[in-house]
Amino acid sequence: LGRKIRDTSLFFNSQELEDQVQHGLGDFMDDEAKFSSEIQFLKKEEGELGIAELNVVKLKDLTGVIVGSLRVIRDITQKKRVENALRISENYLKAIFDNTIQSFILLDMEFKVLTFNKKAFDFILESTGQKLGAGEFLTDFWYQNEVKKFLSISARALGGEYVKYEEYLENENSGSIWLEINFIPVYDQENKLTSICLTALDISERKQAELELAGSEARFRSLVQNSSDIITVLDKEGKVTYTSESTERMLGYLSKNMIGKSIHDLVLPEDQGSYEQTFIETLADQSDNHIIEYQIKDAEDNIVYLESVMNNLLQNKSIQGIVVNSRDITQRKETENELKKTNFELDSFVYRASHDLRAPLRSVLGLLNLIKMETNDDQKAIYAALAEKSINKLDSFILDLTNFSRNTRLEIQKEIIDFEGIIAECIANLKYMENADRVRSIIEINQKFPYFSDPGRMSILFQNLLSNAIKYQRSYIDSFVKVKIDVTEQGVSIEVADNGKGISKEYLEKIFEMFFRASEDSYGSGLGLYITRQVVEKLHGKITVNSIFNEGTVFNIFLPHLIEIEKTELLEANTAQK
Repeated sequence: LGRKIRDTSLFFNSQELEDQVQHGLGDFMDDEAKFSSEIQFLKKEEGELGIAELNVVKLKDLTGVIVGSLRVIRDITQKKRVENALRISENYLKAIFDNTIQSFILLDMEFKVLTFNKKAFDFILESTGQKLGAGEFLTDFWYQNEVKKFLSISARALGGEYVKYEEYLENENSGSIWLEINFIPVYDQENKLTSICLTALDISERKQAELELAGSEARFRSLVQNSSDIITVLDKEGKVTYTSESTERMLGYLSKNMIGKSIHDLVLPEDQGSYEQTFIETLADQSDNHIIEYQIKDAEDNIVYLESVMNNLLQNKSIQGIVVNSRDITQRKETENELKKTNFELDSFVYRASHDLRAPLRSVLGLLNLIKMETNDDQKAIYAALAEKSINKLDSFILDLTNFSRNTRLEIQKEIIDFEGIIAECIANLKYMENADRVRSIIEINQKFPYFSDPGRMSILFQNLLSNAIKYQRSYIDSFVKVKIDVTEQGVSIEVADNGKGISKEYLEKIFEMFFRASEDSYGSGLGLYITRQVVEKLHGKITVNSIFNEGTVFNIFLPHLIEIEKTELLEANTAQK
């Protein structure tokens, strides 16, 4: 007490501060004079600088006479620190706000502009040629052909909804642009909606990339889905995680129904081991493709041959699986099997043909030598009859060879078939066969529609079946062969039945094989029924047989109209080209 402030060390530059106070108070008699300032001081306990707020006013006694001054000093160090930190934070935020790639515009509840950042200002200027200003309606600066939609969407934000959407906008000044627009409701401390923050981000490059990616994906998907191959992705357990739509087209399985299933379960038992081994090898090896052929059952339980190429892409983050490209090779395998069968039959054919051609010739030569040496005319006649029989057998065999060649080599002819005329001609040709006159022919034809097929092949078919009835008749009964023909809109059904020797059950599945004979005593070349089946297949038909030994045999044949077959093949060819 009693010391002058200028003489204390409480404040820095106390003398200078005192001079400022005196100058600020001015005339001592002016009782309204005041002084206010912020001053630095040294905190004794902490030993650091502080900031105080100094307020000085004139001090009066009870009579109103100025008797001195009242000084109020308040430590505002913490307050100043908070203000400085806040100021720095605001500067940082302002720097971010002005330099962000997004446009920010703060709007009041009438959609008048409260504030905005530099990006928003530049964007509006570039797109409209106008300078954005506070207090203006934002709709005055927006794309005019989009204002109605803009107001409709912004109304949702006024209702408190956070709205985010993408918009494609066209502008004569700045060109087309994709924007990501956000309407963000802003609330005060009392949770009252006070304003709307609009942000807009130019996403044109991203959208262009997305559109290009979508286009690329669409092209890739189109290629995959329309591919003749099945594209499948398997996990490390062998279960399907993806399969192309061609799975349904080729195998009949819906793609969505295949997810989670194991292909292994569809593979035929005889191929499951090799399939599993190939899959294991693919799991262990990421460098090579692994190829396998196997049989699988389709949705209709048909067997399909597939050739699959497995590729390990488990480490590829985009795929993470075993990619399997599968191709239907059923037709190829059937062709290969047919070729093997044909080669086998050709080998058999050459061997048997040479044998069956030479045997009758050797027999005739032997009989001619006997005739030369024989003096008895009756015995010569017997030898001549035997020679004639061998020659007829040779002629029959040559006829079979001719029919086989005709069916294999000649193109199919499509003509209206005269069943009655063809059958009559066949019966006439066969009347010179041994005991042909003992077999009655019963012909029954029910025809309301014209039937188109190959007359030459139809003649081969009837001649072989009728000759079999003659060859294998039972001499001690009234023998007959009955031919029943029914022509419908779908085709012709043919039934040839006899009451001859019949065929033992164990031979029924083999009678259509090349050179098959039930015994050495069997009459003929062993080609007749083989050729018959080949003719039926050539005419797109089916043949079945039922027989009981010593009771008789029934052949049933169905042949479609060749004209309809031709139309179907033409339609399929046109569809495949498309």
